[in-house]
Formats: sequence, C-alpha cells, structure tokens
Amino acid sequence: MDNIPDSKNQSWLKILFSSYRIVKDSVIPAKRSNRGSKFGFVRFDCSVLAGVAISRANGLEVEGFYLFVKKASFDLENKRKTSGAMD
Repeated sequence: MDNIPDSKNQSWLKILFSSYRIVKDSVIPAKRSNRGSKFGFVRFDCSVLAGVAISRANGLEVEGFYLFVKKASFDLENKRKTSGAMD
C-alpha cells in the first residue's frame, strides 16, 4: 500500500484491513516510497480474501489521500543474482 497519510500508523492499517478478514500483521516502514509518501504492508491469513481487500481498498480516500493498494511481489531470482546467493 502506498500514499498513506502521515497521521496514520500500523494500528490504523491493521484496523482498516481487519474489516476484510484476519490480518496476520501490518507494518509501515520509517522510510518513504520513491514518490516521498508513506507506504506499508499487510499480511493476511487467506490469499483469496487478501485479493478482495486489495480490490476494495485500492483508490480509497483517506484524509484527502487516495490509497494505492496492490499485491506485494518479491523477485527472488533477481535477489539471488544481485546478492550472489546460491540454490
């Protein structure tokens, strides 16, 4: 999730997404996105319900900010190439 208002924290993030299903955890890192906005991550128990939450929360207006919500991806292959990790 990107474009989180500065006034919001991890507790707010967890509460926001708890309405869609059980949230395992949530985090808002101290650093900012490339666009200079706050961003965060939410982990769900169920991938199907996570998809529902993503589609419903994407574009949601919060304090004049429109949230950008998508499924996080991790490019493990690229990470291995750049870190020298072996299989």
